Amino acid sequence: MADDKVNMIYDVLKDFKEDVNRRLEKIENKIDGFVTKEECGKNHNEDFDNKKIILAEWSYKRAVVIAGIFSGAFGVIILLIKAIFK
Repeated sequence: MADDKVNMIYDVLKDFKEDVNRRLEKIENKIDGFVTKEECGKNHNEDFDNKKIILAEWSYKRAVVIAGIFSGAFGVIILLIKAIFK
């Protein structure tokens, strides 16, 4: 009877140890995914530089689109004038 209680306590402690180890492993995995303050600053600066590049590209693209719209509108106006005064 005493051996049964010892075995039961041993099994409970063994399950408890496995559960604690599993939870500690989950915590370690989450900690590995964290970003340090230095990495955060570095990533923020790189993102800021990338945003500047994207804004510069966007302004270039915007200029090309606006020029295309004006040249298309000018072509349509010329066609209308040509059609009216024929």
